[in-house]
Amino acid sequence: MSEIQLSFDDGRMETSAVEDVAHARFSDPETSHEAAEHASAKIRESQQAVLSTLRLIGKGSDEQIAAAYVGPVQSPSGLRTRRNELVRAGYVYWTGEWDTNKYGNRTRIWACTLT
Repeated sequence: MSEIQLSFDDGRMETSAVEDVAHARFSDPETSHEAAEHASAKIRESQQAVLSTLRLIGKGSDEQIAAAYVGPVQSPSGLRTRRNELVRAGYVYWTGEWDTNKYGNRTRIWACTLT
C-alpha cells in the first residue's frame, strides 16, 4: 500500500491509501493471476506514456491528457483506464479541482504525485 495526499477546494487535506497491485478475477485462469502479479511489479509502457503526458502538461482532465498524448496507440477509454491504474498505484491523484469537458459536463483534474 502507498499513501497519497489529496487536497480539496475548501482547504482540507486528506491522506488516502492506494493498493499497489494489479488484480485478476477469482474465476480467471492461473495465467491471469500470474500476469496481474507481474504487472504489479512495474509500470507498463502504456502507463508510463500516460504518466509522461501528465508530467508534460502539469495537470489536466482525462480529455486534456488525451489531447496531449503521444505514445503507444490507446483509445480515450484506454487512457482513462491507465490513468485510473496510476491513481490506484499512487502515481496520480485528483487535485480536488474541476473543469468542464467538451460536452459541458464536470470533469476532474489530475496531477502526478511526483514531478
